[in-house]
Amino acid sequence: MLPLSLDDLLVIGGSVTIEGAGEDGSPLLVRDLDVRLSRLTTAGAADQDMAFAVEMAVYGTLVYVTGQPRGGGYAVHVRARGLDAAALLRDFSSATVEGPAAAVAGIERGRADVDVDVLLAAGHALASGYVKLAGAVATLPVPGAPRLRSTAASVAVDGFDLAAGTGRITRIDLSEPSLSLPVASAHHALAALAEALGGRPGLLVRRVAITDGALTLQGEGGVRLERLQLAAQVLERRADAPWSVSARVALGADAEVSVDGLVTRDLRSVDAITRLQRVPLAPWRALAGGWDARVSFDGRVRVVASEGETLATAVGQAQLDEVSASSGGGFRAERIALTIKRLGWPMRDVVFDRVVLTRPAFGPAALATWPASMVTNGVSVVDGEMRAEGARRALHRVDLDLAADGIGGSARLKLSAATDSGRVDVDRVVSATGAAATVGVPIDLLAAALDEAARTPDTPSALPAAAFQP
Repeated sequence: MLPLSLDDLLVIGGSVTIEGAGEDGSPLLVRDLDVRLSRLTTAGAADQDMAFAVEMAVYGTLVYVTGQPRGGGYAVHVRARGLDAAALLRDFSSATVEGPAAAVAGIERGRADVDVDVLLAAGHALASGYVKLAGAVATLPVPGAPRLRSTAASVAVDGFDLAAGTGRITRIDLSEPSLSLPVASAHHALAALAEALGGRPGLLVRRVAITDGALTLQGEGGVRLERLQLAAQVLERRADAPWSVSARVALGADAEVSVDGLVTRDLRSVDAITRLQRVPLAPWRALAGGWDARVSFDGRVRVVASEGETLATAVGQAQLDEVSASSGGGFRAERIALTIKRLGWPMRDVVFDRVVLTRPAFGPAALATWPASMVTNGVSVVDGEMRAEGARRALHRVDLDLAADGIGGSARLKLSAATDSGRVDVDRVVSATGAAATVGVPIDLLAAALDEAARTPDTPSALPAAAFQP
């Protein structure tokens, strides 16, 4: 060893070529390299205490790197503005990247502002700081490899292990992101994305914010969700704490959905106050049994997905506008107002407190297609029309009120309607039998009453004699 003590080393305007380090094996060239290496004045020659400062141009962008000992490790600070993130990741990619870091590795385009401290200690590289990306395009690490586009994206981390993909992501912000997914595979892609964000052991994503986002589901039954505003954060009181979520989204010009509640980290369970405003049923017609309407709702919704099945329950106030159905000869109504006490899907367990149908029009065959449900308070029909069919006559200007009296499933039925030759007026008590009587009044009694009123005098009733009482 030479008897030489070097306190400072300064290189200005240098360049470094690393053969085979660039894309497709091309050389990686670092130009305009300014380096200063300094040894701390209080250190001995054998101490690992080297501090340094580097200013260099990487892909045409100035990058500033400084390093110094910190605690039991070594801290490196990296700062850059407008760095070509895609080129950097292509040249310094890792085949072992998993979790949210895999989305970073999938960046195809974007200019990055970087301000990060990397602590090298005990065989780990722990990053703390932020990266902001403008004009981002990234391939997501989910089935189908869809592309996410965002005018701006930022990620803040605290003690994030760059190699293991574990640690703490304190915040993810996306501005005007857009994502397109096929309808058939959207569920699997979103579930995989949720797994990458919240289902990885040792990883905590603290906050996620989306501003003015868009999600397009392509294909038959597809829909476009626009103007998405989302704020989600994890409460850190316990390891399995759920997300607290507040979200707003628009479907077309006048339909909106808002959700405020709790979502499990794997996104398989939701318990939220939900508001719908004129949301069309058409994209989900297969689930709605051929019915179409504009749905407004204000209440509580719970959704649980488990082992390939999805169960949903709802309680609240609902209104269906522009209602129509093609089955049973057709059905339409100007409005149906519902007070929901219990609604279960897909088991079709439905109990209403009250139902009001305004200006419905239908044929007798449509009565058999009405969903089976119970009513605890009553059902009303306002200004209805029932078409003539077979032995059943037409009923015009139908006004009907079926009011439960709370006694063993019985209800008071009042019906008034005009026929082509006169009027029909009914005022009687109807009763439900069996287990249904303990819950309320079957809405089927409404259909039965209309069917009875539509029969001509010489057509015998098909109803059981015990169904109606004078």
